[in-house]
Parts: sequence; C-alpha cells; structure tokens
Amino acid sequence: MEDSVVFKCVDSVINVLENEENSTSPEVHELISIYNKSKSNVNFVVEKKNPLIVFEGLDGAGKSTIMKVLNERIKCKTISTPPDNIKHLRSYFDNKSTVLRRAFYSLGNYIAAEQIKCMLKETAVLVDRFWNSTCAFALANEASEVSKLRPEGNEIYMWPKDLLKPDVVIFLFVPENERIKRLARRATYSAEEDRLKNDDNFRETLFTAYHRMKDPSVTEIMSIYSPKKTANFIFRKLTNDMGLCLETK
Repeated sequence: MEDSVVFKCVDSVINVLENEENSTSPEVHELISIYNKSKSNVNFVVEKKNPLIVFEGLDGAGKSTIMKVLNERIKCKTISTPPDNIKHLRSYFDNKSTVLRRAFYSLGNYIAAEQIKCMLKETAVLVDRFWNSTCAFALANEASEVSKLRPEGNEIYMWPKDLLKPDVVIFLFVPENERIKRLARRATYSAEEDRLKNDDNFRETLFTAYHRMKDPSVTEIMSIYSPKKTANFIFRKLTNDMGLCLETK
C-alpha cells in the first residue's frame, strides 16, 4: 500500500503539486501561491498560549452547530477546512486523481494552520475538521475495510511534525439513522457522503482510522442531545476534565 495519499509533511505535498504532470495547471499554481502568501503573512514564531480545539465527525454529526453554540459562550474564533481562501478551487481538485485531491486538502490544512497561528495570539480557536479528516478519508478510501488498514500504533496515525498540533480533538457522532435524517434536510452532499450512507464497511473503516490516531488522541462525544446540552457537556469536559482555560463571555 502506497503512502502517497497521506502526507506527513508539507514538502511532500508541494512535490506532488509541482511534478511534471500537474505543473501546467493554473489551479495548482494558484493553490501553491496562496500557501506561499499565507506563510509570508505569519512572520513570527507562535507561542500557543490559547487552546486549539478541533471538531471532527461525519457530515450531520453536529460540528458546525455545536461550534456555534460554544462560540456564543466562550471567547474564541472559528475556522473550517479547507479554509475560505481556497474553497473556490475545491471543485477542480475534487474531480482530479486521488493523490491530487488529497494534496489539495492536505495543503489546505497547512494554509489554515497559518491563519490559526494569528488567531491564537488573541484567543482560543475552534476548527471544523483538520488533519484527522484528511488522513482518515485517505486511509479509508485506500483500504475499504478495517482488516486492510495499517495496524494500531503505525506511524501513519501520528500527527505531522511540521503541522500546528491541537490541544484537543473531539469526534462528534450520532446513530447512523439520526445522521441520515439530518442529512435529508440538506440540498446537496458529496460523492463521499453517498458512499458513507451506502457502504457500511467504508463507514466502519473510516471510524476505525479516526480512533487509531494518537498524539493527540481523539475524544469521542455523542451529540444526539440538544446542541446546548451537548455544548455544555463539552465545555465542562474541556475545562474540568482536560484543564483547558477557556474564557467565557
């Protein structure tokens, strides 16, 4: 099994984007240019004094809603990946090869990280999906079933050394029938979401990939209850159990 769809450093992402096959694409050039500009905008070494909290989970698990409720309670900033400044390129890369598509999402994490560094100077930051999603979807697409995943403890599940690391990664989940009910209210969803709905093996493989991630490990929280009740539970867990300092409004 090739490791090419799971990038463990930004240089490996850039190498794929700059290879001969992709080098003539205006979209690839624009993506790299945005990354280079994001680096030049952060000309200091960040001292991460404020918490960085990542929310993961499948579509319909309640990430955006819970983050919105928490944002009303605590002083923080929020961001999602891929970040807004490259979302216009998403449809182009989604229709390309697996490796090029994953390179887009991987570089999006590094671009978001540069923005997050600026935010952390002022306040806590909540992130809607980060490296965990990029890695888990890549591995699940590659393996298709749990038995073909790399074993627990494999280096592939470790956070990239050159990517800003969160203090906490929360994985929100709901029973599948509830998730499908929530998704039915949406106008559109992706091809990967179609596969999640219809392929139990793929969904189980994706969950397992998330759960095997270490440093930081993934904290699972069921979000079946009201957004306010779930957000209150998460706040208490972050502050009381994990010792994070979160300033309330």
